[in-house]
Amino acid sequence: MPVSFKVGHELRLYEHDPKLADLVAQLEDCVEFDNRRVLYQWIGGTRSDWRGQGHFRALTEEQEVWALAQRLRRDLVKTKNKFYEMRAVSRS
Repeated sequence: MPVSFKVGHELRLYEHDPKLADLVAQLEDCVEFDNRRVLYQWIGGTRSDWRGQGHFRALTEEQEVWALAQRLRRDLVKTKNKFYEMRAVSRS
């Protein structure tokens, strides 16, 4: 049974999907997209009874290894204030 998951994808300066294009527009002031491949992590979680055991952190680290192998150089994690504890997963 899976206990944790993460989903991410490359985010490009010129997105065709209107929602992704809007996201790029929102991030333009803080992310330099030109000549960069950006990994955008947009959803993830861990079953409540398995939290605090490092599963999500392990997925984050594996995703980082994969992203580097794919030449994705920037990693973005977006969360909402109601999920404040998620900020601990993000590393600069």
